[in-house]
Amino acid sequence: MVSQGLVLAQVSVDLVLAQLITGLAIGAGLFLIAVGLSLIFGVLDVLNFAHGVLFMVGAYAALWSIGAVSMPVLGTLGVGFWPGLAIGALVAGLVGVFIEAGFIRHVYDREPLDQLLLTFAFVLMLTDVVRTTFGSGSNVVNPPALLAGDLALVGDLSIPLYRAFVILMSFVVLGGIFLVLRSTNLGRLVRATSSDRDMAALLGVDVPRLYTIVFFVGAALAGLGGALIVPIQAG
Repeated sequence: MVSQGLVLAQVSVDLVLAQLITGLAIGAGLFLIAVGLSLIFGVLDVLNFAHGVLFMVGAYAALWSIGAVSMPVLGTLGVGFWPGLAIGALVAGLVGVFIEAGFIRHVYDREPLDQLLLTFAFVLMLTDVVRTTFGSGSNVVNPPALLAGDLALVGDLSIPLYRAFVILMSFVVLGGIFLVLRSTNLGRLVRATSSDRDMAALLGVDVPRLYTIVFFVGAALAGLGGALIVPIQAG
């Protein structure tokens, strides 16, 4: 009876740890969405309802880059996992620039409901574009060989190395954003513009250009989150 109790206790600890790490890894991907959305809303004061769909765009761009899905005519890119991360973030960022420069820029001074309706329209359109281009099937991607093993913890406990990497990336991104906002000229311009857009423009800041840069960074972070979560969740 005692030995059975110890086995059950060990199984329970392993199960709880596995579920905790899974939750933290998924939460790290969602954190990248949230921090990008917070950056856009804090600086631009725009309710970007389409931000979540940029997460999907980054995930499918990474899948296409890795070679897990194909596009009509173009087929698959197949450049591997690590370039796929960069491509996923870049594609999502460029889609964000297209949305901001082509459409949202014209409704900055409109009611928040107008911004919400405009960005919600992009949710519907981009979802249909992705579904038409890549289909709606499930796609599974293995982690890269470098991160395919387990990371040993105390005793016999271990966690998947890739999930630990995703959690670490969220902290790296957070630290990088904090460093840029606090220690660089771009960060000072972003903070000044978020405090008083009109005064920043009077002082010579190119506000529309700065807004586009911020929107690109926020969208790229969402795309990076989508690309990172691909080996954890089926696309």
